[in-house]
Amino acid sequence: ASMLSGEGVPDVLLMLARTLGNPVFLEAHDGRLLAHAAPREGAADGLVAAWTDRRRRPDLAGIEVPVESGKREEARLIALPSESEFDAFTRLALERAADIVALALLRTRHEEELLAVGHGRLLTALLEARIDPSVAAARAADLGLSERGLAGYLPVVARVPASSSRPG
Repeated sequence: ASMLSGEGVPDVLLMLARTLGNPVFLEAHDGRLLAHAAPREGAADGLVAAWTDRRRRPDLAGIEVPVESGKREEARLIALPSESEFDAFTRLALERAADIVALALLRTRHEEELLAVGHGRLLTALLEARIDPSVAAARAADLGLSERGLAGYLPVVARVPASSSRPG
């Protein structure tokens, strides 16, 4: 329900942390920390340090569940027992949350891909002078590019002769 109402991964992690009564972390497949959530207000201090220390401290071993897209592991969802002990529900909750996070990551990637394609088509149309500037500005705004953001795009065309001789 949370994802359907437009909330993202941080909100899912926050609900999971509150439900488990322990901090949760989303770690990229290469080990980078992507997001984390604390089970209660004010408990966020030291979360990143606990995440870093978990490999050295057996008491913070936690539970790790893969976040998979198809057969490929995208990330890992990790819960640490720093606030309360785990119960039988913990692994199940992590597994269900991992499925939801995987869907959110797919949705985000799909949206980013569609926006990139739209940006590319707009720039190509501008480059080839196939679009009126006022229409281009409106389309850019629809793609989430403000007029200020468009200033960062400078189409450049270079024509290189088929046979160029280098000065020697």
